[in-house]
Amino acid sequence: MNTYQIRLFCVLNRRGVDDVPDGTVDPIAFAFWEGLTSAIRDVHKGAALDAMGIGLILIQVFWEGAPLPAAGMMKNTIERLDWLEKMYRPLC
Repeated sequence: MNTYQIRLFCVLNRRGVDDVPDGTVDPIAFAFWEGLTSAIRDVHKGAALDAMGIGLILIQVFWEGAPLPAAGMMKNTIERLDWLEKMYRPLC
C-alpha cells in the first residue's frame, strides 16, 4: 500500500508543492521498480502499478480521521498519480 511513496525519495517538495524535474528518469525510481517487479510476470506489472495508485489515493485522500483534503493536497495527488503513470507504465 505504501509503494507509491518511492516518489517521496525522487521528487523534492517545496512548501507543499512537488518540484518534478522535467524529462528525467530517476535512477532511484527505476531501480525500485526493477526490484519491486523482478518476480512478477510482465502481464501483471500493470496491476502492480494500479495498486500503487490505489494506495496513494487511499492514504492521501481517505485517511481515517483526517480533515477533508485541501485543494493543494488534491492537486499533488493528481500530479503524483500522473508521475507514477509516466514513470512506470512504459515499463509494464
